[in-house]
Amino acid sequence: MIDTQLEIGNAEDLRGRDYNGLMELDAEAAKGKVQDEYELMALDNKVASARRKVESFTDRLAREAAVTSPTRGVWSSSRSTSASWSIAAPRCSR
Repeated sequence: MIDTQLEIGNAEDLRGRDYNGLMELDAEAAKGKVQDEYELMALDNKVASARRKVESFTDRLAREAAVTSPTRGVWSSSRSTSASWSIAAPRCSR
């Protein structure tokens, strides 16, 4: 009878350890998922920041690409390889 009670106690102890092991695995899986989501959000923020910088540089390039000439012409350069001069109409003073 004592041997049976010891075996029952050992089995309950083993079951408890197994249960704790399963709970630990669940906790580690949840922790990994949260960490993955955090890393994904950080990468999304980096991508969004890079997009904003590209937009800012594109806007700046567009502003700087149109250079006003001191001879009243406007140098216009498009994104293609062609560039051209256009002469502004003379201003009339009355």
